[in-house]
Amino acid sequence: MPIARTTLATRTRTWILIAGLSALLVGIGGLIGGSSGGHLALLVAVRPFAAEHATTRALGEDASSLVDATVAFALALWPIADPVGRYHYLLDRIAHPTPSHEPFFQPDRLRYGHEAYFGDERTMAAASVPRLLDDGEAERLPPAWIAHPELDENVTLAMTERVVDAYRRAGGEIELEVFPGVGHGFANFPGAASERCVARMAAFIGRQLARRTEEAVFAERRSR
Repeated sequence: MPIARTTLATRTRTWILIAGLSALLVGIGGLIGGSSGGHLALLVAVRPFAAEHATTRALGEDASSLVDATVAFALALWPIADPVGRYHYLLDRIAHPTPSHEPFFQPDRLRYGHEAYFGDERTMAAASVPRLLDDGEAERLPPAWIAHPELDENVTLAMTERVVDAYRRAGGEIELEVFPGVGHGFANFPGAASERCVARMAAFIGRQLARRTEEAVFAERRSR
């Protein structure tokens, strides 16, 4: 029982820390997401004016007006940022099965999820963040931070490195933090790695807030 209570307390503390960061982001224009949510966070960050990102308009608002979904920065945790690349990876793992050390890695289920959500590879490619960046379709490049687990078989480190390289080639500022010895979704569970992840996210957010303060002070001085 003491061990069970300790585990529950640690997990609860981790969730409170993550929830606290998420609530903070709402107030300062940041965005955070994990796995497919990480993909969406990056997608909205680089394509904030895309019609598919429009939300319910305010009462009386002109239906033709542009929805501004811009964010100040984005944090993506083990993001499925290249759906078509990940889909091909899954097909290869299914065709050439190898033992997996991740209990939640089920390539057949993940392949079905791709097909059910996107419908076809053309739609997957259209939603690929590195493709958007390489094809010059990004509308904004806010500062971004990505966490990737070293042992992730759900989305590989090579896939995430491709996103980072494309973001930098496009002129954006992005940080990649690799967490050794852990797998997909590790920050959802208690442990030293999840606490380190939360600390790194908080540090990144702190740097963005400091930058905004400096920019505001500089702009005020110039206006005098």
